[in-house]
Amino acid sequence: MHTWKTTLIICWVAQFFSIMGFSFAIPFAPFYLQDLGVTDPSNLRLWSGLFASAAGLSMAIVTPFWGYLADRVGKKPMTLRASLGGTITLMGMGLAQSPETLLVFRIIQGLFTGTVTAYLTLVVSETPKERMGFAVGMMNSAVFMGNSISPLLGGLFADLFGFRASFFVASGLLLASFLLSMFFVREDFTPKASVKFSFFADLRKILLHAGVFPIVGMIFLYGMSRTLDRPVLPLLVQEMVSTQSDGHLGLATQAGLVTSAAGFAVVLAGLMIGTLADRGRSLKIGVICAFCAIGLSFCMVFVSRVWQLTVLYFGSAFFIGGIDPILKVILARIVPAEQRGSAFGLIGSARSLGWFAGAFSGGILAVLLGLRSVFVMIAGLFAIIAALLALLGRGKDY
Repeated sequence: MHTWKTTLIICWVAQFFSIMGFSFAIPFAPFYLQDLGVTDPSNLRLWSGLFASAAGLSMAIVTPFWGYLADRVGKKPMTLRASLGGTITLMGMGLAQSPETLLVFRIIQGLFTGTVTAYLTLVVSETPKERMGFAVGMMNSAVFMGNSISPLLGGLFADLFGFRASFFVASGLLLASFLLSMFFVREDFTPKASVKFSFFADLRKILLHAGVFPIVGMIFLYGMSRTLDRPVLPLLVQEMVSTQSDGHLGLATQAGLVTSAAGFAVVLAGLMIGTLADRGRSLKIGVICAFCAIGLSFCMVFVSRVWQLTVLYFGSAFFIGGIDPILKVILARIVPAEQRGSAFGLIGSARSLGWFAGAFSGGILAVLLGLRSVFVMIAGLFAIIAALLALLGRGKDY
């Protein structure tokens, strides 16, 4: 019998493969750009920022539409579109012969992928309300488990076979996600008869639900904070490795190790915090997580060795990862079930716009103020998130 638990398990595996695909090659784009001829340090930081942010901007534009379409034609078709889009664009990145071509495929990636929102929306639509926190936490764990394992494996692979080959393997992992969704995912969905197209009116109604607009704002800030360090983290590891001896591991392997440590931390946070969110007092837990993230992010300004960065990055990622499931669970509880596709598309757009703003700002900050300045900015963003969570929680118990 195909139950909501069966759907959750299959979508978890498909999501895991999709995130493994993206994380297998994308984190090493600054090194790949050097292979494509971008060697000047200032230009490399700018190109890294452009690459990291480009998909976020295009994804922010189209994600609300994909979410709206999911409510009308079904959530499964959106998972197929997202995973197939990733398969094609990652293959294109592996074939790129110039940084401009790489950037074009990155923009196309943002237009047609979005597996996180697609699979999460499908799972939420099939899950009983009383188990929503568990389901969201589990799907978050798939995302971050993929982010945990894949960068380390991708770094080892890239050190052995090159960065270009990594994109071909990544494309294959997205293809596996597509095939899983096509042949094994089932959805209990009945299309609505003669639905009038009212995209902007429907989004406006969702935003007017009490509490939705602040959540959208916090998702934007969260997305920004998660990607500020994305264009500079590999370059910071490269700087440390060039000045100090951190063992005999390759550069990409060490960069992958830092990213993987953060992924493992967020897996733990997603499972623990998602379960706690089902028991109430979610916002108070979120405030605690935000304050811990502030302190640990600021400490990373002073690291001088890769192992120090890894430890602090693990700690900050744990508390940062605890905020995301809380916001998603609250949104799922306050928005009617028939509008959750549009609602999750809306926050997906906000997160993608934050992704664009964070990654682009990170590249600019690195040029103007140095690589470590991004951690100060991240701490500041979580100070704002902590304040907004505290205000949202006044007089309410989500």
